[in-house]
Amino acid sequence: MGYSPIESLELANLVFFGITILPVCYCFYMHGRNGFGAWFNALVWNTLRLAGYGIAFKSFMTLVPDILTPIAINGCALSPIPIVCLGFLYESNFSIRKDLPWWASIWGAVIAHTLLIAGIVIGLSGLVRPVLAKAGFIIWISGWLYTGLMLAGSWVSTAHKSRLPGEKILIYAATFAWPLVGVRLIYVTYDAYVYHIFDQGSIAIQAVFGLLPEFLCMIVYLAAGMWTRNLSRAHKKLRREEREAKRQVTAGVEVRNDSLTSSAAPLKEVSSHSGSGDQKSPAGTMPNKADV
Repeated sequence: MGYSPIESLELANLVFFGITILPVCYCFYMHGRNGFGAWFNALVWNTLRLAGYGIAFKSFMTLVPDILTPIAINGCALSPIPIVCLGFLYESNFSIRKDLPWWASIWGAVIAHTLLIAGIVIGLSGLVRPVLAKAGFIIWISGWLYTGLMLAGSWVSTAHKSRLPGEKILIYAATFAWPLVGVRLIYVTYDAYVYHIFDQGSIAIQAVFGLLPEFLCMIVYLAAGMWTRNLSRAHKKLRREEREAKRQVTAGVEVRNDSLTSSAAPLKEVSSHSGSGDQKSPAGTMPNKADV
């Protein structure tokens, strides 16, 4: 049985994300705490794509296709795509995080996350009110642009060259994926403004501006993730060194305070003895009445 072009597109997405789910799970396990943000969102993205395209493909096989459910699921799956890029940036900045400006460090990540999540939540409201979709996608684009600003700040930082080797690979991957994410986001935003939110243009346009950027992003993320799968060990070692350095500094301050206290004690004792001697001296030299 042959498939229509739209069914073939849905099937291609389903097969691709079915293949990538296992390496995504592996990278999620290997990258540990610092890679949690990136690979958890990659896992959510992959899972939602599997669910959305699976329901969509099945609905094409039925007489009464379900349109709203796969659109809502695939709309939710758009949110993690730029957040994965942001997670890669966070993991790549771990060893130099203290040398970055506030807008490119953890506070910048909070701002970008807020814009990206708020944008997609408001944008999905466009399923009921299309006006909200336009406003939400603009906020979404703002979060993507702010992520680009954080990338630029990380590159121009004076501490950039002191990154760990694995971190350099991750920031290269994030930099390469950032414009691809932008193509995907701008395409959805343009579609919401020019066409109806349910219409995504011809099959060729969907393949070039929808399918291809996502495929390339996922391939770049997985290649970098597999290459740097042992980076969490280097980060654990770095944490231990930081804790040890902090402990040594604290111990050094305590030793210094103890030495100052111990050196001050004899001085206090000497001063007390000299004071008591001064008080006895006049009494000892005073003549007795009998002698007078």
